[in-house]
Amino acid sequence: MLDTQPLEASGAFARPFRPRRVGIVGGGTAGLLTALALKEWQPELEVTLLESSKIPVIGVGEATTPPIVPFLFGYLGIDPHQFERAVAPTWKLGIRFEWGAPEPWYFNYAFGDGDLADAQRHDGHPNRYAMTSMLMSADKGPVAKVGGKLIPLLNETRFALHLDNERLVAFLHARARAVGVTLVDATLGDVEVERGHGSQRHIKRALFDIDGTSQALSFDLWVDCTGFRSLLLGKALEVPFESYADALFTDTAVTCVRDNGGQPRPYTTATT
Repeated sequence: MLDTQPLEASGAFARPFRPRRVGIVGGGTAGLLTALALKEWQPELEVTLLESSKIPVIGVGEATTPPIVPFLFGYLGIDPHQFERAVAPTWKLGIRFEWGAPEPWYFNYAFGDGDLADAQRHDGHPNRYAMTSMLMSADKGPVAKVGGKLIPLLNETRFALHLDNERLVAFLHARARAVGVTLVDATLGDVEVERGHGSQRHIKRALFDIDGTSQALSFDLWVDCTGFRSLLLGKALEVPFESYADALFTDTAVTCVRDNGGQPRPYTTATT
């Protein structure tokens, strides 16, 4: 059984609210990265991650942008060599958008600095607006040969990572245990909501199925990482979902395993 009695009684938030026990519902990369970030921010926090083993890890690649690099290896203090061995990521310099003829039939969104207008004015081609963009067009990486030696230039290059989700989640699970996050295999049941002033609502407690036993848990702060199901925000607290469906032309994802055709390219490809 978990000791999860609420820190303060309902209505006692006139003084600054400082949570001591945090409950994160939902795992995956969202829940695990949230747990790790909270423990790094306030190591004394009691962080509990509640996720169900009945919900499998989505076996797809995680696409990221450059801030993931300082977040993982700077803020969270993860050793990049250990991460490389365990997760086997590939790195990318940007995103290549392909839309067909005529020339130029693709556009590089490179993560490095550059000036599109300047490249168009002097060169007549927007894809030569940055060194990283030119490397993408050549399917090359930021490695220079100096005096017969190969010198990696990733430290001077803005880049992001492509991550295998199953490997990443396994690594983050191990990391979370190591920093003191409590991981609980649990399925969310009923949620008890209390109403405050006006339209304010907050979660008082929630029932979870843990090892075949129903347990009522309470936390000072709840975090909803249940994704599209939005079990706490959407279902329990009835926070309305704001849809952008009328402006999103891509509304379906299909996953598959595909051969990379040789050497991995240093970018994500988005093809219409």
